[in-house]
Formats: sequence, structure tokens, C-alpha cells
Amino acid sequence: MNKLSTSKSKKFNWVFLFGLLFFSSFYVDIWHTPNPVSRALPVLTTYETGTLEITQYEKVGLDKSKVGDKYYSDKAPLPTLLTIPFYEALAALGWDSWEYEDKRYKGAPVWYLRLSLIIFIGSLICSSLPFVLLIWFAFRFSGDFKYKSSLIILSFFGTYLFVYSGTYFNHLLSGASLAFATYFIQKPKYSWLSGLMCAMAFLSEYTLGLYAALLPLFLLFKENRWRLILQFGLGFLPAILIYAWYNYSLTGNPLTFIFYYTDFETFSKGIKQNYGFGLPSFESFYGLLLSPYMGILWFFPVLFFFLNKWRKDKWKELLSNPVFVNSLAMFILISCYFIWWGGYSWGPRYLIPMACILAFHSPRIWQKFQYPKVALLVLSISFLLQFAAKSTVLFLIPDRFSEQGEASYPFSEVVLKAMKEGNFNSNNLFSWWFDLNPMWSAVLFLILFTGWLVGLEKLYHPQKGD
Repeated sequence: MNKLSTSKSKKFNWVFLFGLLFFSSFYVDIWHTPNPVSRALPVLTTYETGTLEITQYEKVGLDKSKVGDKYYSDKAPLPTLLTIPFYEALAALGWDSWEYEDKRYKGAPVWYLRLSLIIFIGSLICSSLPFVLLIWFAFRFSGDFKYKSSLIILSFFGTYLFVYSGTYFNHLLSGASLAFATYFIQKPKYSWLSGLMCAMAFLSEYTLGLYAALLPLFLLFKENRWRLILQFGLGFLPAILIYAWYNYSLTGNPLTFIFYYTDFETFSKGIKQNYGFGLPSFESFYGLLLSPYMGILWFFPVLFFFLNKWRKDKWKELLSNPVFVNSLAMFILISCYFIWWGGYSWGPRYLIPMACILAFHSPRIWQKFQYPKVALLVLSISFLLQFAAKSTVLFLIPDRFSEQGEASYPFSEVVLKAMKEGNFNSNNLFSWWFDLNPMWSAVLFLILFTGWLVGLEKLYHPQKGD
């Protein structure tokens, strides 16, 4: 293995990190869609009235809960709580609303402009930053192998995880937290950190509370297992305390989650029965794994390479492997959910935490994979498909509850149609900064991204003869 010189290593690190920050934040969603708005409204009301109650704006958002005659966001609290101090700081400096000139915003009320800025901030903090950290630490925590930088980068950018970078959703924050929790549970002396990361995952996504019980099982066969489990529990304790406060503040009961009171009729009927969970079905298994509509193998091809490896492993090895067990648990859990497809979304967004675990641990696959050029080709093709969605409709794929009906083949029915009609995503840095046509912004992104990957390969060659 070749070693990078100190000066070359610093140059590589700067180019690598700057590129991650730039490309993960190039498209930042500020559209006022239900999911981001639900997280942003409590930030707005906290600034304006000092409360998480969103009653005065209840007609603005679809995703909300009603307790008595008061309305609240029905989302897990961490993305909102993280965004509040950043928005408050900017507002204190005199920047409390979206300032980019655009005909869409002329005459818009102040609250609308404030909400746009909040969604922008939340998108960066809760999606772009976790996306960058996952890639950075996946690179730093792994050994050398051929095409290391390109394979690791494309394990994220070449999958549907890239589409959700720069969106004010919870899934990348929860997924990154769970991926780190899975990593540190394999290093017993960091069991407390695994517990803390698990707490963050749970505070970002309700369903991930499952892992508070599942992850400690991997400590049972370690020395000093009870001490390690206690340390994990202490790391997880903030989630219990914050939820107790949050639930009590909103519902009056520390054990009752706010989404139990969801006000959306379609969801409320399902939630009232075991919080929406039942037995998995053939439809959910097929839909989440193979269907063109939501099949994770199409939207996250890294899974195919894991499946190829796992089929060669013995069951005893698999059952002691946190990556396999936690991924399988996530897949089964979401298969049991009454709305397993996740509403409007590009790919199975409820499986994003599973995808984060696998993408973060993908270097283990690439280190031993005999045909790295095949992996590069597959991930590069996948990147072009993901980018086609990112640069046009983003995640706005009609589902079976929409007026348009389910888009069974989202790429051909929605994305290709948008490209043919010239409907490109204007929420990008070049269109904001230079008023560049969104289509040309997309073309420039592809050129710059390709150049970045090639440049990284020239700066970093771990194997002789490269």
C-alpha cells in the first residue's frame, strides 16, 4: 500500500471534505411540503410565541396532531429541537426570513418567508450534515482498497440516500445515528456512545426505539457484559428523559407519544391500532424489496452486494453480525407498518436507517470484492438515476392515497416525464446565486461531480500501480 505524504494527505482531505459539503448541499429543499412544514412550524411558533403549539398555523400543515383543541407537530422532536437554536441565532442577527429574490415570494406573508428559511436551515443541519458525516467517517474508519474514495462516495451518492440529503426530513439524522450506534456496539469500550447514538436515532424517529432493546443483546457475550449494558443504558437515558418531558408537555402523559393523536384521518385510523403495526404481508415484503415502486434493491443497489456476501456466510456468523441483524430487523419492522411505502417518497424512505447502516459499513464489502470496476459501474448508473430524480421532482412521487394515484414506475412515469417537459429543480445553489437555468445547473453539477471523483482518485492511490 502506498502512503500519502503529509502535504498530499492534507490536500486530499480538504478536497474530499469541501466536495462533500458542496455536493450534499447543492440542492436544498425549501418547498413547503407536509413533512418539512410539520417540523418547521414548531420552530416558527417557538420564535414568535415561545411555544411548540402550532394552532395558529394548523391549516398550513397536513402532518399534525390534535390534543383537545390544540395542535402540534406529529413528528419526533429532535430535528425540530436542533433547528430552534440555529434559527433563533440567525434571527437575533437580523436574518429571520428567506431573502433570495424570486417571483414566487413576492407578496408572501412574513411567516411564509420565515418558514422557508427554517426549512432551509433544518435541511442543512438534519440531512446534509449527517450525510457528510456518514461518508467522512466511513472513509476514516476503513482500511485501504482500490477505488476507495469513489466506491465509498458512490455508496451514498449512488443511492436514494443522496435524494434526501438537503431535505428537512428526519431519516438521514436518525439513520446516521443508528449507523454510528451499530458501529460502536461492536467496540465494547464505546458502548455508552452506542447508547447515546441510539438515543438520537429514537428521538429522531419513533420506530427506532426498537434498537434500545436490540443493540444491547450484542453485549451479552462480552466480558463485563452487565457493566457494558449499564453504560449503554446511561447513554440512552437522554432519550427517555427528553421524551418524558416532551410527551408530558404536549399530551399530558409522559408515556403517550404525540403522533398517537395525529389529525390526518387516513393515519389516525391506523395509528389507533397498535400504533399502526401488525403482521407483515407478501405485498409489503415484495413492495419494499423488489417492486419498481419502492423496492430497495432498485433504489439502494449496495444491498445487492451485501446479499451476495451474506449468502456465503454461516447462520451463526450472521446472527452475531450487528449489521445483518439490525438491517433485517429494520426491514421486518417496516414490513409490519400499515403504511410501509411511506407516503410521497422516492424509494422506501422508512428504510433509510437500514440503508445508512449498510452504506456506512460498505467498505467491508469493497475491501474484499474481486470486481471493483463492476461495483463502480453499477453505482455510477444508479447515481445517474438518483440524480435524475434529485434534479427534477426530488422525492415528490405520488402514492396510492394521492389524487393522481400510485406511481408504480416512478422513474418512467414521473422523473422522465419531468425531464422531457424541462421541469428541473430550481432549489439549487447556482440558480439561487447566479439565476442560472435549473437544467444548466444540473449539467454543471454532473461535470463538477465527475471532476471531483476523478481528482480524488488522482490524489489518493492506496495500491501500487494505480
